[in-house]
Amino acid sequence: MSDNEIKKILIVTNVGFPNGMAATNRLISHAKSFIFNNVKTKVLIMNKTEILGNVNNTNNHGIFEGVEYNYIFNKTVISKFIIVRAIEKYLKSIKLFYIILKSCNSNTAILYYSAYSLPALSIRLASLITRSVFVKEETEHPDIRILEKRNFIEKYFFRKLHYRLFDGILVITKQLLSYFKEVMKYSKPVILIPMIVDIDRFNNMPVKKIEINNIVFTGEIDEQKEGISTLIRAFAQAFKKYNNMTLNIYGKAKDKDKIKQYEELIDNLGVENNITINSYKKRDEVTKILLNADILIFPRPYSLQASFGFSTKLGEYLATGNPVIATDVGEVPNYLKYKENAFLCKPTEESLKKKILEIKENPKLAIEVGNRGRITAETFFNNKVESKKIIEFCLLLKNNLH
Repeated sequence: MSDNEIKKILIVTNVGFPNGMAATNRLISHAKSFIFNNVKTKVLIMNKTEILGNVNNTNNHGIFEGVEYNYIFNKTVISKFIIVRAIEKYLKSIKLFYIILKSCNSNTAILYYSAYSLPALSIRLASLITRSVFVKEETEHPDIRILEKRNFIEKYFFRKLHYRLFDGILVITKQLLSYFKEVMKYSKPVILIPMIVDIDRFNNMPVKKIEINNIVFTGEIDEQKEGISTLIRAFAQAFKKYNNMTLNIYGKAKDKDKIKQYEELIDNLGVENNITINSYKKRDEVTKILLNADILIFPRPYSLQASFGFSTKLGEYLATGNPVIATDVGEVPNYLKYKENAFLCKPTEESLKKKILEIKENPKLAIEVGNRGRITAETFFNNKVESKKIIEFCLLLKNNLH
């Protein structure tokens, strides 16, 4: 390698690794493909991410599918003591500063996958000293990030200064690209890197069944974000015609009361024997679940998040080669067409029900559409292709800076 190359990528995040939700899967897809493109890659997790009694990540460091990772506090489980959590909130910025100083140089790119501003400021200072490239990926509208902030100072800092800390930004949709350039008047480079999928993860596809019964949803168990109540009601309506179908919901809810509400709804609709709400599953388990589903369903409603974001989960669905029902939110219609590579519908009970019945009654068509969906994922959401663009973008930033 010459000096005019990106030799190392350091991914800094606050989400659990290697087990987690969509954000974690996206990180893994990126990291594996950076390595595929001959760039040494490491993931740094700045937070303890696990709660006592519900631990998914037990190792504070290791190698997962070829990707090296490390929790900077050398522990994964959040302390039960408030004072410890308060100290660590600020200590992580100091630790990250010294880690960057020690491990980065002018041939390093740092990718930041978090909405925390203070650690980003710390990394920015260290990156200036080491002359490394500092890049942010944004997958949601900035207003959503601002709403997550706890106080006025955090909100103000994020709105006015946060994005200025980076040398460039990766965005997941054309809508976000337009927002940063036209609304925010962002002067630094911005590049579109769409939702990506680790295609190789879904290579062991089983033979498709003609009998279609098993419907699967994975993700956050929430109505506002994912349309879970609407999905349950739509299934209950379809079930009246075909009572051999099942709906399996996998994921997490924000609290146990949410789960109870959905279970009560299921009971009231009389489909308690055919709808199951399952707990969170690890990545390898989810892979098998998705591959063995008959229908994968994406019932997301219209929202600011849906308009500007693009779900990694949808890409994973397509990569299985199974028929996918997806609501026409955000940029989904830019890639998916009805009965061409997916079954598009409106985020309503009636529309979802009709698509479930259409697939149930046309299994051969569903299999053909599912196969074309896999091709779509390979063409537009291929992690190896898109991550090479990120490497080239970081190299461009490096040359501009130096």
